Amino acid sequence: MTKTILTLSLSIFFFLAAVFSGNAQSITINAGDMPSVNDIYVVNSVTPSPAIDPVPTGANFNWDFSALVSATQNTDTFKSLFGIGSIYAAAFIGSSYGVRSAQDINFGAFTMEKIYNLFKNSASKYEGSGQGAEINSIPTPMVFNPRDVIYKFPLDFGDADSASSEFSISVSTLITYRKFRTRVNVADGWGTLSIPTGTFNVLRVKSIVTDRDSIVINSFALPVVPTVTTEYKWLGKLQGEPLLQINAGQVGVTQVLYLENPVSGIGDVNGAGSAVTVYPNPAKTELRIKNSELRIENIEIYNLLGEKFSCEVIGSREPETVINISGLTEGVYFLKIISEKKIFYGKFTIVK
Repeated sequence: MTKTILTLSLSIFFFLAAVFSGNAQSITINAGDMPSVNDIYVVNSVTPSPAIDPVPTGANFNWDFSALVSATQNTDTFKSLFGIGSIYAAAFIGSSYGVRSAQDINFGAFTMEKIYNLFKNSASKYEGSGQGAEINSIPTPMVFNPRDVIYKFPLDFGDADSASSEFSISVSTLITYRKFRTRVNVADGWGTLSIPTGTFNVLRVKSIVTDRDSIVINSFALPVVPTVTTEYKWLGKLQGEPLLQINAGQVGVTQVLYLENPVSGIGDVNGAGSAVTVYPNPAKTELRIKNSELRIENIEIYNLLGEKFSCEVIGSREPETVINISGLTEGVYFLKIISEKKIFYGKFTIVK
């Protein structure tokens, strides 16, 4: 998952404040509520537990997952097709963007690394276009035909649909990899969702996804074991990725993810009206954080893979704080500033 927009205007913040401060109401999800190119989402992963029950749902329902505790944290960065690679831009022409998957696959003689999930966002639907990956070290597009329909728009409470998708590729003269997927979706609830980062009006979507992966090596077909996953996703207006996603298999909950940086209650570093500004950008040896009014508690620096490089404990209202970044290498980094009232996010570049 994956996920928030770093350039929201004050007018959007005022709109969101009005939406989220009122009573719960059924919402409609459209293409504008999905991610855009260059959006960055910070996603918390929670250790699965039998105490986490995603099943209860209904109209005007109150889901309380505010006690979830993050175990790890990653970032989802939505890249343009050319940002992923020209071979993928050609193969997935018409698609919108891709996001890196953290999971690699290894079947001995068959490996998949640097996996990207590709998506197409349009006015009528949000689709999975397929995957791009280095298969046995060779960049390989795996194009769904037809695409995997994740949501149809407009998406309202009670809507239901189903879709099938598949791809087949020859990795070499000896290896063939196929995937066949079916998806059954239903918007089975609406109401308010409480997670550690806030309370939101949401539409809940339940998806039953069945994957059948087959690998044929030198004319020998490895056994096919269908994988059935039930995805529970809580969607909010303008949030991009699900505010909360819980996946369950036959043995119970397998994955729990929630957004660290949802739209409501966060600010953009250097954004319009921001109480915090950061300069210079690009930077070389130091980063200066100018604070007009808030007590800043902590300042954290991550790379775009979600790896934490620095954590400075501030605990003051100093008008300016200087962070030494001389030990960091060139590249793009993600900044998280925790104040007494809200969390600010932003990107900066180091150039030596």
